[in-house]
Amino acid sequence: MTTTSPATSQPGSVRVLVQRFGTFLSGMIMPNIPALIAWGIFTAFFIPVGWTPNADLSTIVGPMIHYLLPILIAYTGGHMVYGLRGAVV
Repeated sequence: MTTTSPATSQPGSVRVLVQRFGTFLSGMIMPNIPALIAWGIFTAFFIPVGWTPNADLSTIVGPMIHYLLPILIAYTGGHMVYGLRGAVV
C-alpha cells in the first residue's frame, strides 16, 4: 500500500489569492481602528439620544462616517500600495 499526500496549494491558487486580498483589506482597516472607536464614542456622547446630547456637535457625526473614515481607510490603502506619496482631498 502506498500513501498519497494531498496536493499542496500552488502559489497562484485561488485560496492564496483570496487570503492575500483579505490580508490587504484587513491591513487597511486595522490601523484605523482607533479612529473607528473614537467615532463611536463621539457618537455615543453627542447624538440627540446620547449620554450628553449636543445639537451642534451631533451634526458632525454624519460627515465623519461619510467622509473622514473612508478617506482615512483609502489613504492607508494607498500607503500600503505605493508608500507615502501625498494625498489630494
